[in-house]
Amino acid sequence: MNVRIEKCLCGSGLVALTAAAAFAAPPGFRGLGGLFVDPNTGAVQSRVSAISGDGFTAVGTSTDQAGRVRPFRWTPSGGMVALADAPGTNLSVYHEVGGVSADGSQVAGTIYGDAGCSTAARWISSALPEQLDQAACVAAASGISASGAVVVGDLYGATSMGFVWRREVPQFYFFSPLDGYADSSAKAVGAEGALIVGTCNGRNGSQAVVWENGSHFPRGLGYLPNTDRFKIGRATAISPDGAYIIGASSSAAAGAEGVEGFKYSMPSGPMVGLGAATGGRQTYPTAVCRHAEVIVGSVVMPVAPYTQTAFIWTPAAGLRELRQVLATDYSIDMQGWTLTEATGISGDGSVIVGNGVGPHGEEAWMATLPAAVEPCIADFNNDGGVDGNDVAAFFMAWIESDPSADANKDGGIDGADVEAFFVPWQAGGC
Repeated sequence: MNVRIEKCLCGSGLVALTAAAAFAAPPGFRGLGGLFVDPNTGAVQSRVSAISGDGFTAVGTSTDQAGRVRPFRWTPSGGMVALADAPGTNLSVYHEVGGVSADGSQVAGTIYGDAGCSTAARWISSALPEQLDQAACVAAASGISASGAVVVGDLYGATSMGFVWRREVPQFYFFSPLDGYADSSAKAVGAEGALIVGTCNGRNGSQAVVWENGSHFPRGLGYLPNTDRFKIGRATAISPDGAYIIGASSSAAAGAEGVEGFKYSMPSGPMVGLGAATGGRQTYPTAVCRHAEVIVGSVVMPVAPYTQTAFIWTPAAGLRELRQVLATDYSIDMQGWTLTEATGISGDGSVIVGNGVGPHGEEAWMATLPAAVEPCIADFNNDGGVDGNDVAAFFMAWIESDPSADANKDGGIDGADVEAFFVPWQAGGC
């Protein structure tokens, strides 16, 4: 097969995510504790929001001895440690944490002051938080890039508007909504700001969107097949390789007004459902690993009794209850634990964090599993064979700078990826 290459050979600075080797074996489960442990009952109260790409740092919030909700950083060696307070007690009433950088050194979140006043902030190591909006009371941060240089979130005013903040130009830039929608909300950032995902809301519902390559105007991702008049769509995360967006969409497979999780292949789809939950329940993915080999989130019953359950999805097994997977597949004793949601996953899929109810109350938890098996790049179209169809599919993606063509996983689409693809292809597989 003759292929003529006419593409600029260039790269980018995407931060590589390393596997959390310390969690490779054996599979396990643990509660993360709290900033304050009641000496009489052992009760704690904590919530985890995310796990770093390398799998070593979990971040979230926990109630301290004074009854305040404080942000924390948790590591295997240091346990749970409170992040520094903002100067002045009027800005330190309540906190939320939105995300953490790939190496765990930087955290994005929100400081809530008096009367619910919200200020987007970034913590670097143990330093005082950097307040991103000097006017305060106007913004909340929901995501941070792998390097920590880009933060996204929402600005509150007459309407909500998504924002992006970049370290090299420390000021806010705002995102316009889709035509026909009233507001925008930015949830997650990938490829160091080249991809930002979120939601646009309007009178007739919401739609998952992506802002690409610095544009402040979004592209709608559409919906899973459905006939609902009031449609629901939201994008929640981007895979570390930038090849997939995950979220939730109205879906006929989930029943009338049902919601199903999706995986959307960049740059132009398709949007594929992760499988509808039974009994009228709705699925909401929250986090995705390296190449979307594993997706986690929660299954919600939207009517009484309003139950919520953590799920795990893989291409081979589909959508499953995470607690059952831990107990059945890995023989982990889950007695006394209810897992309500999974909120984060490491780059290699070996560490999952989330929230639930355990023997000591509402507590953040961490599960460790074998790392996800990377797909074989030689079988580029994932049809189970290695042939000329894979070559055609690879070069189509390569020419279009599709992130899936980054065969050597260096963050760029260039000539080195051609060699990285053809070596295993000529060998007949990985």
